[in-house]
Amino acid sequence: MTTLFAEKPFPRSLLIAGGSLIFASIALAAAARYGDYGVTRSVRAPIAESLSFIAEDGATSGIVLRDAKTGTVLVTIGPGDGGFIRGVLRGFARDRRAASLSPQDAFILVRHTDGRLTLQDSGTGRTIDLDGFGPTNREAFAKLLPSSAEAKQ
Repeated sequence: MTTLFAEKPFPRSLLIAGGSLIFASIALAAAARYGDYGVTRSVRAPIAESLSFIAEDGATSGIVLRDAKTGTVLVTIGPGDGGFIRGVLRGFARDRRAASLSPQDAFILVRHTDGRLTLQDSGTGRTIDLDGFGPTNREAFAKLLPSSAEAKQ
């Protein structure tokens, strides 16, 4: 086995080419990362209306959503209801626990002038675009906004 490669060593030019390829890949990835090349940014339209609310666990394993400013109950979601709202708020709560943040920080539901809905966690700063989850799920949150409540009356 020692004489098998003794006469034909591995070509040095292939080693140099491979090393150059690896170096170039790392350098281009670093340049793209730190230079914001290839980054997609969504420009948000101005805010048309917003609602700050706090989510609390209810007495019967439901969720109570309260206005962050006044403390009035906006809606109580029972144990089998509001699956999408529960899922989104559960994800935000997991992020808050991981960062050791207060569960009393407000969530901010925003309707933009272009009609899009976003939900922001004021504790973590995370924002999600609710329109990406379909019209039914979007409507679950849209019903919480003051304009939706006024339209029902």
